Amino acid sequence: MADLSSTTESDNSIYAIHDGTGKIVYVGLTTYVRDGDRFVEHVNNDLGYPWHKSYFSDSAYQDVNHLKWPYYPSKLETLKSCTPLETAASEQYWWEHHGGLTGDLLNKNQPLTLQTFQKYSSATTYRGVAKNFPSGWAPKR
Repeated sequence: MADLSSTTESDNSIYAIHDGTGKIVYVGLTTYVRDGDRFVEHVNNDLGYPWHKSYFSDSAYQDVNHLKWPYYPSKLETLKSCTPLETAASEQYWWEHHGGLTGDLLNKNQPLTLQTFQKYSSATTYRGVAKNFPSGWAPKR
């Protein structure tokens, strides 16, 4: 995990993995540089998840017929010049928004708890509304 007390800014992305019906089943974050590679890493490394390559033929995820590969990524948000806490908060926001708290996502680990958010939140580590968070936003638990 990144140093949430840091004020060092970087560019990152929040992404989703959708199932064949279009439902978001996973929310994650990655560096802006690794944006295009992250889903391929999931395909290769996420044993036990339904998009792992062991469930499909070698080239199925590159096939235009997505019935052979029913999972696909999308970008939820591009984060420009954000601190590590702002990045983690954004992942938490989208994770909650798409059902992380109710168990609707396959990734069950909460990205940022309320306790951790409160511990590291300051005027320099979390700029809230200035970074497009709803006024007063904090993790729900």
